[in-house]
Amino acid sequence: EEWGLPAAHDDDVMVALLQISHRTNWSKRIEFSRYELCQLLRWSMGGPSYERIYKALHRLSTTTYNYRHAWRDHTRKEWIPSQVFSYIQSLKINEANRRTQSGRCEVTWSDDFHQSLLAGCLKRLDYDLFISLKSPIAKRLYRFLDKRFGAGRSDYTRDLHTLAFEKIGIARSYKDAAQIKRVLRPAILELEKVGFLATESQEKRFQRVRRGQWMIHFRKAQTPCKKRK
Repeated sequence: EEWGLPAAHDDDVMVALLQISHRTNWSKRIEFSRYELCQLLRWSMGGPSYERIYKALHRLSTTTYNYRHAWRDHTRKEWIPSQVFSYIQSLKINEANRRTQSGRCEVTWSDDFHQSLLAGCLKRLDYDLFISLKSPIAKRLYRFLDKRFGAGRSDYTRDLHTLAFEKIGIARSYKDAAQIKRVLRPAILELEKVGFLATESQEKRFQRVRRGQWMIHFRKAQTPCKKRK
């Protein structure tokens, strides 16, 4: 209750933490400074960014997740009916108003999440592309679709409301299909511009099933993504 649920920019911090963990061969405990995290996130240095990181780390460490038929036991090769845990087991921030001698932050992954990382359950991500995206919705949509486009699959179709509410995390106050489409369009356009999604007409992108029900269709771009600095 003190920190609230993770916000959109907290996704960026989580992905950056995973980058650090990957560089250390998926260590259970990782160390970093907020300066280093800002560099990785390409955020401006200074108080406001440090405060964002401070709050994000606390929100990520105090949130518990319940995966319902959505957590894969890599050892047993089966889906668990309900798996409840936090990503972060413990958090130390030695870099705040009262600095300590080490001046470092420490994140220790929970046992369940760390075992998943070691088992290779996390899909590789084009980090440069992810961090270059401006829209939080575009970032979430990219992560979601990038996983669905795996194993040679180049098309994906889903119920519009299910995608928006259950997969991307758009506010449920947008109940009307027209409102949801209006929110998604800028993010889709951004993913088209970077060469991740193929450009499609609105008629093909959004397909009406019946009154109040729409499907949304995505197709992966055939050309490589544009070069990024």
